[in-house]
Formats: sequence, C-alpha cells, structure tokens
Amino acid sequence: MDAYDKGAKKELDKYMKEISGGKDAISRNYNWYKLDDLKQYIAYLERISKEKDKEVTGFRIYPSTYPKNYKDKELRNLQTLFFTPTTTIDGKDDAAFEPLYSKKGEPAQVQQFLDNVRAKKVNTAGMLNLSLQDSLESSSANRMRPTPSPY
Repeated sequence: MDAYDKGAKKELDKYMKEISGGKDAISRNYNWYKLDDLKQYIAYLERISKEKDKEVTGFRIYPSTYPKNYKDKELRNLQTLFFTPTTTIDGKDDAAFEPLYSKKGEPAQVQQFLDNVRAKKVNTAGMLNLSLQDSLESSSANRMRPTPSPY
C-alpha cells in the first residue's frame, strides 16, 4: 500500500486535481460494496450465463472514473471499479464476456461488444456509461454504487 501511496496515487491525485479544476479531488484508497449487492450480482450472472450455456469462471475488475458531466454530481470525476464476468474461451478462463448478448454456447466477447457500442452499432445495450447512450443495459456491474472512502 505504501508503494501505491508514494507512486501511482500521487500521479492520480495530480490528475484528479487537474480535471476537477483545482477542487479537492484525490484518488480513492478503496472502493466498498455491500455484500448483498455482490451476492445478488453473482446470482444474476449465474442465472443468465446458465441460459447461454457458458459458465462464469470469475471476474475482471476494471478501474474507471465517472465522467465530469455524470448525472450524479456526487460521483463526478470519482474513481470506481466495474466487474465484468469471465468465461473460458480458447482455453483461457479469464475471457471477459457479455452474457446478456451472448448466443447459446457462443459468448459475446467484451472487446467486440465495446467496439460495436463505440461504433454505435448497439442501440439497447452497453457496458460503459457512455454519454451517447445513457440507458444501456449490461451484465457488467458498473452501476453498483460504491461507498466512497473519506480520502
């Protein structure tokens, strides 16, 4: 933790201050999620993945930042994490996939899905809270509200 505080965190804090216009903005030391929220998310993933005949093997956890124009002002520019389910593809157990848009036995890989979203080829689904589409659905846990740390 000390190595992070003395290295990457210092740079993140400088960046956060820059994008916030000099306001007190520092990077988080942690994100906290309610256990019940995580349990519900896992049960949801297991249900939709079973329907698609693809087992969830784990999660990729991606760092992210809420956009500066995010609708919830409390979260603007704050760091967050989002969880993306993984499955086995080509012998790799950590392949990120989007169960909602997978076909039975054929997982929709996250990168291909994101490429389609970014190219505006997807109208009702998305992984990230993109400004071009605010009501996108996804099986990634990007809308679980983290409890911000005090610093």
